[in-house]
Amino acid sequence: MQIKGVIGRRGIIILSTVMLLAGAVYMLLSTREPVPVKTAAAGWSRWRGPNMNGISEEAGWDRDFLSKPLRINWKIKVGPGFSNISIYGDHLYTMGYDEDTGKNAIFCLKSKTGETVWKYTYLTPPSVDPYQGPRSTPVIDEGKVYTFGQNGEILCNDAVTGKFLWNHYNKFKVVNPPRALASSPLIDGDLIILNAFNAGMALNKRTGRVIWQSAGDVGNNSTPLPFKLKGKKQVILFGQHYIYGIVPENGKISWSYKWKDPDGVNAADPAIYGSSIFVSPGYHSYCTLLDLSKGKPVELWRNSSLSSHVASPIVVGNFVYGIDGTAGLDGSLTCLDLRDGSRQWRSGRTGCGNMIIAGDCIIMITDTGTLIVAEASPNLYNQIGIRKKVLPPICLTAPVLYESTLYLRNSKGDIISIDISER
Repeated sequence: MQIKGVIGRRGIIILSTVMLLAGAVYMLLSTREPVPVKTAAAGWSRWRGPNMNGISEEAGWDRDFLSKPLRINWKIKVGPGFSNISIYGDHLYTMGYDEDTGKNAIFCLKSKTGETVWKYTYLTPPSVDPYQGPRSTPVIDEGKVYTFGQNGEILCNDAVTGKFLWNHYNKFKVVNPPRALASSPLIDGDLIILNAFNAGMALNKRTGRVIWQSAGDVGNNSTPLPFKLKGKKQVILFGQHYIYGIVPENGKISWSYKWKDPDGVNAADPAIYGSSIFVSPGYHSYCTLLDLSKGKPVELWRNSSLSSHVASPIVVGNFVYGIDGTAGLDGSLTCLDLRDGSRQWRSGRTGCGNMIIAGDCIIMITDTGTLIVAEASPNLYNQIGIRKKVLPPICLTAPVLYESTLYLRNSKGDIISIDISER
């Protein structure tokens, strides 16, 4: 049977056209390169992970890995500092102090092997302070890597090649807090928002042009935190003596809350709990829950049950987990009920350090290099595993868990990659 006799001349023309179009589409799709997802939240490409809350969505990792010999993939040294790790695709980004040049450096490594892809050295040396090396964590966004030095240097490099794109040397003036700047950049649309001056500043991420800048001359250490209230975007910024709610587009201060801390070194980020924020800085200060549902902060409760010196607290459900104590002295894992501030449990002495939560587990590296896995449950403290001397001290940088691989880093710049997949 001929096709012409079934569908007619017009049908043949239409069918031929459709087939030609389908063939063209097929050729286009089969030869076109995959388009990468262009978002700051892809992978673990920014400070504290995709949602900036210290929670890994990883599944399929072995929560009992500490009871077995460690499967170490690789170990390298990038120089002193406390910069954390950002991962995008097969590449890992971090910072360290280059002792040969006396300057900070940005590193791009192959995440599977630790092999250096590129290294970019800052143009000017950092000022001297009690602890060597950069504290900021690189942020990867739309093929660019953004870094913030402890003196206020702001750099943008190509994430693939390391090529320098723009900087803000000698244009950014800041009087350092006692421990220099440790904040990481926040990308919001076309803006880079930084904890600089009294209440932040914003640059255009494509050009480095200043969009807005607050008054004063002192930056701080916690990272700006995106927050949405009644459908409107805000940025939570913890300055030296105030917590601010900032309109990201123009820097307008929507609200402020005075924080009576004489030290003014607020390193731990606030944690979001619905329309409230939990705030817990260190040095044995108080912690509090601030309700923002009416547009202005209202203190719901306050106590001294959790003092987060370095590790930002993590909210899961109605509970917050953190490390109560001061680096170099002592600390303990602690869980509070956010509804009334009551302490659910406090572990024995672990020392300070940093932590993340993955699934139903806390993964903590202590400042002395002990690795701990414990249940993230409000019912009781249950330690699943512990391994001492995984890294030499001081360890204050949070673990990163991505694709069943655990990354740890110490202040000397040792980075270790551990396979913790289920086998």
